[in-house]
Amino acid sequence: LVNRLLMPYINEACRSLEEGSATAKKIDEAMVAFGMPMGPFLMLDSVGIDISYHVAQVLREGFGPKASIPRVLEAMARDRRWGRKSGIGFYVYDGRADDLEGYVRRACPGGKGGDFDPDRLLLAMLNEACACLEEGVASPGDVDLSLLAGIGFPQATQGLLHWADARGLDEIFRRLKELAQSHGPAFWPSVHLQRLVSAGFTGARAKRGFFDYT
Repeated sequence: LVNRLLMPYINEACRSLEEGSATAKKIDEAMVAFGMPMGPFLMLDSVGIDISYHVAQVLREGFGPKASIPRVLEAMARDRRWGRKSGIGFYVYDGRADDLEGYVRRACPGGKGGDFDPDRLLLAMLNEACACLEEGVASPGDVDLSLLAGIGFPQATQGLLHWADARGLDEIFRRLKELAQSHGPAFWPSVHLQRLVSAGFTGARAKRGFFDYT
């Protein structure tokens, strides 16, 4: 469950980097500011990009196009930029000179730039969590506990789905539709989320959302 929910988070971080909307450092800083213990690229370097790429291949085999592997992850796995274990990944650990931005431009040409939007990472993960709920493979409590314990999702939020309820599911629904227009149909709000919003279960202020607050 943790790997499945982490997949879209990591993929959208990588695609933001490929597009040139921010550097790896800026994306990591934004997610640490949100409350994550580390950003997605430091996480990849720490786990090992070779291992992360293998997991990505397994997920792609299981989930198809929505789990397509970012070009930069494929390139770094091929070029043995495996993170801490090889001395270089998204960051440098052995003191060598490196131009990550130049490497990304060469490996992933055609970046369109734009501003980095942390919602891409968080709401991609939320939409996948909704898919898990639709399929009956996890409960809302399972999702939140898994991310709190598995990736260090900010404890103060009580988990991804509690965070979404606090933000407002109607607002989440609106933002996903905006992201679908700018970044593709993978962001189209899940059926589960659509049903909640249509029923007026828009989160904590409505006393019902992913959880019951009555």
